[in-house]
Amino acid sequence: MTAGFWTVGRGDDFEDFYESDRYRPESVGELRALKEMLGIGKCHIVGQCEGGVIGVDYSVKYPGEVTTLAAASTQCYSEVPMTE
Repeated sequence: MTAGFWTVGRGDDFEDFYESDRYRPESVGELRALKEMLGIGKCHIVGQCEGGVIGVDYSVKYPGEVTTLAAASTQCYSEVPMTE
């Protein structure tokens, strides 16, 4: 992806959305909707950086839909411990 994509494609409110409490749950919802649209059932999830965060959240919310999870360069900050 080019720098232009990140400047134009992300929208004017991206920073606010990314830092909001909505980012993670809405991204999990979008991943689930995409899987359903493509007819993907139980699968392997590989995520890098924020994709890893969403992969962890997705796996916790829908454990029966994930075969394995691989996450790299991921720092999952949350006030809720990962064990919860």
